[in-house]
Amino acid sequence: DATGQEKGHFLILFPKSLPAGQTFVLPLTFTAVPQNWFQAWTEPRNLKSPVLRIDKVRWRGGNLHVFLQDDLQASLLNTENCQALNQASAGLQAFAFRCTEAPGQAEFAVNKISSRLSAETYSWYKVERDHLKVCHEITWQIRDAALRQLSFELPANVPEAIAITGEDGQAREFSYTRNEKRKYFTVQLKGQAFGRERLVILYQIPHETDAQRLLLPALSAEQASPFSVRIAIEGQADLEVQLFDTPRKID
Repeated sequence: DATGQEKGHFLILFPKSLPAGQTFVLPLTFTAVPQNWFQAWTEPRNLKSPVLRIDKVRWRGGNLHVFLQDDLQASLLNTENCQALNQASAGLQAFAFRCTEAPGQAEFAVNKISSRLSAETYSWYKVERDHLKVCHEITWQIRDAALRQLSFELPANVPEAIAITGEDGQAREFSYTRNEKRKYFTVQLKGQAFGRERLVILYQIPHETDAQRLLLPALSAEQASPFSVRIAIEGQADLEVQLFDTPRKID
């Protein structure tokens, strides 16, 4: 329970008294998110480890460990009341310190590692009498660093009613911006994603029943390289479907 006297100052109440001379372990877990942490940032950020101070006790030493997620790199800037136990090196993802005289603190310059993306898209189009049914399946490969979101583009005439799900079939939150020609979608993933990630996009585009030509909406992802596309088109028995400006046929 926080005392309210000072930010970050806590008073911990136990259900019963602790016997004198007994050793016990008290795990404490805190989570802090720096301002604008999940937004894009390119310049290094200086971060300090929190200091755990316990009033009215005699300090008998301790250890400080700092672990980095796989999309972060850090360089040690400064230490206070602690001594490094491992040597800094390129690509180091964990730091260890020994604090002997007082609780210690370490300061780091933290950088985000850029991810490398490749993607393969399978687009399926079904021509109905008064609408075009569309399904895009995108399989991403995320390398070097994990991501929490993925982006792609669709034509501006894609309707508002669109569904985006993951490989587990559950809906994914998304947002988009647009201009006259394109809509730019950003999809929030369930968590930090690394390796293979699959998204399924479903929507329908209405058209006139006597339409002569339909322009198939194409999905693109500029951040992915390489980016490959396969398409399949299905008609109906009472509709004649003919392709103009066809891509290379593989089946």
